[in-house]
Amino acid sequence: MKRIVVPVKHSADSSNIPENAWDLESGTLIRSRLSLSMSSLDEKALFLAGKISKQCGAEIIAVSMGPPSAEETCRRAIALGADKAVLLSDPSFSGSDTLATAMTLAKAVRHILSEKELRETLFICGMQSPDGDTAQVPMQLAVLLGIPVLPYVYGIDFGEKGEILFESLDRRGRAKWTLKNLPALLTVASLSHSDTDFISVERAILASSATIQHLTNRDLELNKTQTGLSGSWTRVSKIFSSNKNGRLGKKISFEVPEQREMLRGFMGELMDFIKKGGSGIGDLKMSEETNSASKSDDAYYSGPFACILERGDSGIIDNSGIELLSKAKTLAMELGEQCVAILCGAPPSGEEISMISISGADRLVHLNANSCKPIAKIVEHLRPQALLIPGTMSGRVLAPMLAAELNAGLSADCTALRIGDFEHSTSSGKKVFSKILIQTRPALGGHIMAEIVSLRGKENNSPQMASVRGGIFKTHKFEPRNIIVEKAPFTSDGEPHGFLKITSIPAPEDSESATDIASCEILVSVGLGIANRQGIANFAVPLADATSSAWGLKTGISASRAAVEAGLLGQKAQVGQTGRTVSPKIYFALGISGAIQHCVGIEKAGRIIAINKDENSPIANFADYFIKGDISSVVPELIRILRIQ
Repeated sequence: MKRIVVPVKHSADSSNIPENAWDLESGTLIRSRLSLSMSSLDEKALFLAGKISKQCGAEIIAVSMGPPSAEETCRRAIALGADKAVLLSDPSFSGSDTLATAMTLAKAVRHILSEKELRETLFICGMQSPDGDTAQVPMQLAVLLGIPVLPYVYGIDFGEKGEILFESLDRRGRAKWTLKNLPALLTVASLSHSDTDFISVERAILASSATIQHLTNRDLELNKTQTGLSGSWTRVSKIFSSNKNGRLGKKISFEVPEQREMLRGFMGELMDFIKKGGSGIGDLKMSEETNSASKSDDAYYSGPFACILERGDSGIIDNSGIELLSKAKTLAMELGEQCVAILCGAPPSGEEISMISISGADRLVHLNANSCKPIAKIVEHLRPQALLIPGTMSGRVLAPMLAAELNAGLSADCTALRIGDFEHSTSSGKKVFSKILIQTRPALGGHIMAEIVSLRGKENNSPQMASVRGGIFKTHKFEPRNIIVEKAPFTSDGEPHGFLKITSIPAPEDSESATDIASCEILVSVGLGIANRQGIANFAVPLADATSSAWGLKTGISASRAAVEAGLLGQKAQVGQTGRTVSPKIYFALGISGAIQHCVGIEKAGRIIAINKDENSPIANFADYFIKGDISSVVPELIRILRIQ
């Protein structure tokens, strides 16, 4: 290995977004009005690059794209260990969506490196940036450069012979891989708390005086259909607030005796809520789906709606795909089109075919492959007007790679889908895109909601694409029909991880995380504030048992991402943007800080009860009931109240 390339983004501080930061006409951020800095995951990617460089002596090149002020991020990259930094800055790059950004980065990489040098390069990317949270650009960059990917990297080690060992996360848990050959691209999802670095005085001085190489479009020679706003495949059509108006916002301090007595009243209110059926789930304005009347009888796009179904580790079709299939059918019916299910993996059984049929499919295509290229071939064969993909761990990897392969626009982690019109102003006048797919997703860390449309699919013969979180849509039952089952002629194009050798497989998950948390009516969820596994056994499990006995509802144990990363529970127990979206009647959050990535996974919970010692934690303003106090004191009192209710 001779070099490591680390793309770094000059990101917006999603915790401090002024109201005038959006250009409502173009749907883009006015970055001059934002506080910008390097993404924390990009910093971790640089740290990993530094560890590898010390082992093998590779040169580290940081590449950033942004306005001239992004030179600040380039200098920070050098301070954190990069040997040099390259800034892609040109007015024509402004407003690029993820695919246009990836195309610009890919062109720059080929400008910086020869084809031979590219074949000897390792790419390390932060999985996503805080202002976008799409996790699309690294995957699309890999497709455009034609190199394999290992996503969700959490750690690194070296073998006795100096081989590089990467620890990554998948649906089964953690696995270790040995890097066999280059080129390759890794995405860093997080690192353990011990994996931190500091900036020395020497590196700070070096960064301040370093020469940053600047590349403009004169160097890259991209045309207007490849970069910038005019070259983007998606466009923000509307922005609205994600005000969380549905929560009660009641707070007490367990440390104050007079307030402690209010706990009995809280639990009584929860009991009444359950007796009424647990209805009245908070209207958080996170999934607005009101269809707008079309101004035309003619739809801009034509063709069926397609939905990808995937199998879980047990071989069973994942329910998130079935939910999405029902939604695809509803949208297709509105336009008088068919709905096609694409099943990847093992052939369907008769029972599965029946389930897929009543869930909305008019046609089923079975593809004995799970990798990008054969799936892209079948999509090109079907030519759907829209392609929906479950936002699972594997779906969040597959969707952006498919979008790059198909030259299509993609919206990630959508919370709502509807058919509507979009009126677009051009130099020649206004153009109406009738009956297109309006895709709604959180943006800027969930502080706002954005409606996104794909406008170029017709010219590219590519579908409108969206990945959607599980648990967002309800599964509907349609009239059973004899659906056509076709076997796709395309097969896998090789082992997706062929550039790696697996050295250890994930251990089986603990029994606490074996329950399907999405089906639970009560969830007791743990964060790092519960400290350790013993804390789960002492407090979370007894609380779950007590609520189950008192209220007679299905109860489960879940966890925040931080708790899963710390090994307290397995991946299947994770709630949040990169885990499961859940909608229990009651959600207990024990020691969870409440980052927006976690809160978007519980926004449809009926009532949220949070216990945390930090009254300034984000969960304090998201919960219906916030109890300031120590878990070891509050939980036993809640259990006592439940037993006497």
